Parts: sequence; structure tokens; C-alpha cells
Amino acid sequence: MKANFTLLLLFFLFLAAPAGHCQIELPEETLKALDDYDKTEEVKNPQIQKGNDVSERQKKEWQEQWEQKKEQFSELSDYSSNKALNCILLMVLYLDGYFELVDRTEHTSDCRTKYDLYGMQAIALSTSTTIMYCPESLANKSIEDLKDLWEVQLRFELEKEDKPDALKLWEYSLARVASGIKQKNLKIQEILANPEILHSIILLYSPEFILPELLQINRRMEALDCGYY
Repeated sequence: MKANFTLLLLFFLFLAAPAGHCQIELPEETLKALDDYDKTEEVKNPQIQKGNDVSERQKKEWQEQWEQKKEQFSELSDYSSNKALNCILLMVLYLDGYFELVDRTEHTSDCRTKYDLYGMQAIALSTSTTIMYCPESLANKSIEDLKDLWEVQLRFELEKEDKPDALKLWEYSLARVASGIKQKNLKIQEILANPEILHSIILLYSPEFILPELLQINRRMEALDCGYY
């Protein structure tokens, strides 16, 4: 596992470099990487197959959830021509999917499934750097521009009576992400009145957050005693 995790960290550092700023299909890459890892582990230890039914169901459920979010973002990107707003929409959708993965991990008692979900967390964190052009483009904006983007432009779109259903659903993602960041339930108006939340979202895509989080996930995986690892 340590060798695999070292490769994952190198993968993250490669994607975090400027050459890795191209946009790829994030969940497919995440799930493919995890499938490749599973196959390698099964060859080394056939007993791992025992827990695969639960793990495969978890991966399928997460993949289906992400497919819905991709369709949602496709609708939203067609609706808005504002690149900065589209970046916020994409970042929030990805974080909502990631936080859902974290919740699944915390509420799973099966050791094998928890181990695999931690692996999915690690790979999802690493591949989040493939949309690094979004947080970086926002991080380069002035404080005044970010405040206007969050408090004025985003608010204007969310308060439209004829906003599309995809944007209405996105509000729920924003509420979950913002509430998770602030560790308390927040209403949309409270969120839009606090541009610090946007800064926090941007920071969640930074190497300063991702690398320590990857190392912490590795420690949690190593601490699990699933019997056949």
C-alpha cells in the first residue's frame, strides 16, 4: 500500500504542475484509477474479493451521483457565459461530490468498504487538480472582484425567478458545501453575505490543503485492520 500511495502522491504533484491544467473527465479517471488499484490488490491477495460487492456498489452509486452533477453543470454552463461564475459552479459541484464521499466513509462500518472509500477520497483529491485553472483564475482576482462576484453577480443569478432547475439544485450543493466549511447549517442568504466562504472554497483546491489531507487519509487507511491487508 505504501508504494501505491507514494505513486498517488507523485500523481498529485504531477497534476498540480502547470502542465496538468487541462480539463479531463474527473470521475471516470478517479474510478478507473481505483479499479486498476483493486485489480492489482486482488492478484496479490484473492481474499480481497470478499468485500468487493459492497465496494463496487459504493463506487457505482458515487459514479451515478457524479453523472447527475455533470449533467447539471452542462446545463448551467449553457445557461451562463460568465467564466468566473461557471468556475464557482463547477468547484462547488465537485466539492459536494467529494464531501458526500467523506460522509459515506465516516458512516460505513464495513472495514473493506471503508478502506476502499478512503482510497476513492485520495484519488478524488488528487484528480481535483485537473480543474485547478478554476481556483487559480479566481485566486488571481482582487478581493473587491471576488466580493462582487460572490455578493452581487452570484446573488443576482440565484435570486432570478426564472432560474433553471439545475441552478435551483446547485443551491443545495452550495448550502451543503458552505455548511460543511463553517460546521453549521447556513441559509443561502447567509452564505452570499459571507465572501470568506468563496476564499475557503478556493483554498480547498490548494496544495497546502490537498497534500496534508492525502497524508492523513493514508494514515487512516493504514490504521484499519481488515484482516486480509
